[in-house]
Amino acid sequence: MGGHVTSTLCTPSRWSALNGRFASRSQDLLNDYPAGGPGRPLTLSARPFLSIQWNTYLIEGDMTIAMALQDHGYLTGAVGKWHLGAPRLIYPYDPSPHYQDYELLERQNNLTREHCREFGFGVCDRVYRSNVGAVEVNNDIPFELKYHNLEWVTGGALAFLGQAERVKLPWFLYYAFTAPHGPPTRLSLNNPAYVTPLGIKYEGMTQQEWPQEHLQPRGTVYERALAAGVTDPDFQASTSSPAITWMDDAVETLMAKVDELGMREQTMTIYISDHQADVIGKGTCYWATNVPFIVNWPGTVAPAAGTELLAYHLDVFPTILDYAGVNAASLTPLPGPTTALVACGGGDANPQCHALGVLEKTVFLDEKYGVRCCSDTVRAAPWRQGADCAVWAESDAGFGPGGSTQCHRSSTFAEAEAICLAASARLCTAAEIHAGCTKTTGCALDGALIWTGDVTTPAPKPLHLDGKSLRPLLEGGPVNSAGKPEPWMWRRYILLEVFYTRAVVSWDGWKYLAKRFPPEVQALADQGIPVDHQGLPPEHRQYLRLFKGELPEHYPYYLDDDQLYHLYDGNTYLNESVNLYDSNAPDAVAALAKLETAMAEAHFADCCERTSAGHMRLRDASPQKE
Repeated sequence: MGGHVTSTLCTPSRWSALNGRFASRSQDLLNDYPAGGPGRPLTLSARPFLSIQWNTYLIEGDMTIAMALQDHGYLTGAVGKWHLGAPRLIYPYDPSPHYQDYELLERQNNLTREHCREFGFGVCDRVYRSNVGAVEVNNDIPFELKYHNLEWVTGGALAFLGQAERVKLPWFLYYAFTAPHGPPTRLSLNNPAYVTPLGIKYEGMTQQEWPQEHLQPRGTVYERALAAGVTDPDFQASTSSPAITWMDDAVETLMAKVDELGMREQTMTIYISDHQADVIGKGTCYWATNVPFIVNWPGTVAPAAGTELLAYHLDVFPTILDYAGVNAASLTPLPGPTTALVACGGGDANPQCHALGVLEKTVFLDEKYGVRCCSDTVRAAPWRQGADCAVWAESDAGFGPGGSTQCHRSSTFAEAEAICLAASARLCTAAEIHAGCTKTTGCALDGALIWTGDVTTPAPKPLHLDGKSLRPLLEGGPVNSAGKPEPWMWRRYILLEVFYTRAVVSWDGWKYLAKRFPPEVQALADQGIPVDHQGLPPEHRQYLRLFKGELPEHYPYYLDDDQLYHLYDGNTYLNESVNLYDSNAPDAVAALAKLETAMAEAHFADCCERTSAGHMRLRDASPQKE
């Protein structure tokens, strides 16, 4: 059974790990499903079609592990893959020949570093905005630089450890590998090590001359694996296998540095994946949720502790707080978005218009912003339209002083100006929006025309974590009155969620899985048209290949609304090929009743619910109790 992640996609899994909460609690996700919107019910618990995917970026109001530790005197750092949000770029990458505009590449990458620092990582260096091979407009890496570079990332981690030693502070480092995610690792291993996301800075040097950050030469990964007995003929063509060897090199280098600094017995190391690989069901609640979960701390963590007990990455946050001596109840997340300045006067191309995000050559782009207008004839100026609208919501409803609470949205300065003119008003000036800000006081916007989002400051809410500290488990595990370990005493159930699927796994190896597509997607499934777990037919799906679930020898029941599996039947581990939901076998009937009852028991009562229609989902944001 071992370790799990709740959501088997990069972004929601990472969001949950850093926040200690189910991805379905993400405010960024909920902004995509505004309560009371067209066809939407008013409460989260009545939203059966909420899809958890790449829509859980870190936004204001989130509280991360790094923020909690930073507030308690820790030096915090992050290196590697971010994939948790950053301003979108109008210019996706350096357009200069051979990508030699290092200044531009540095500024674009700095936008990601700034976003990272906003969420508690005081040192955020050598980061990738999203996946290395991503092709979307908000990826800042040119095609010829889209290669994994573990030497470059590890160098940033080593620099952080050196800084921690100099300042003599407790520290927290988040090292997020880019591999084994695509592009295929073999392409990077065959590429010169001087190719970085910030440019080809060491061209002309031999690989031996380029700083290797103490990693073994990447060109030897294959031969070392073969020398170690990895003779699988598919190894040379594998995407992930060479990556694991390369990652081992990085881990070895980091731990050697920790040993060198004399920190090993004071350092807890947690190694966990955000999900399993595509070939076994990424983006599903099948066994892609079962991931490596290793905790190492010489002298503190018992060897092989809790290997068969249920744990998941939601437990990382409370575990770290526990060992750091930080009371989660004392933490209060920052309030959500207040004033979101997004544009200023002089037109969109003004190179000094920092509020739009123009940093000389770098411009970032977002979708639609609320327009704020002021009136010279209405005594209550400045007035704004739609203070209660969701940040990204759009509406064609009317507006005006004292009028509708719907928002008009704009993506350009000209559109915003036209919206205000149509209401016999004008765009507000900075002086009118910011008290005490005038043309003579040296304000950043200095009287420029701007439009903003909502300026309402919500009341802060206490932090609630969905996991629990692994400390009792790591230091020996729970035992009964006879001194014997009892897995059910630790945790009886865990919840899984991704796309339109929810699942519950019990400590004794049963899994109940429920899939609830929106009506338009369910209509395709009812017609026998293949759709993936994202709800997309083949011509529109995220993955070009068919899911393994579409092949009868793998997951023949993956389109079934309800599924019940006995993960370990004594012969087959992680058995998900026989759906027992409609079985009359006594053990299956008993297991299903137990899992259904779990939804209403005290330890899940504040977390989940199962409706009369069979929907399984989280309630509105409230803590899980166990």
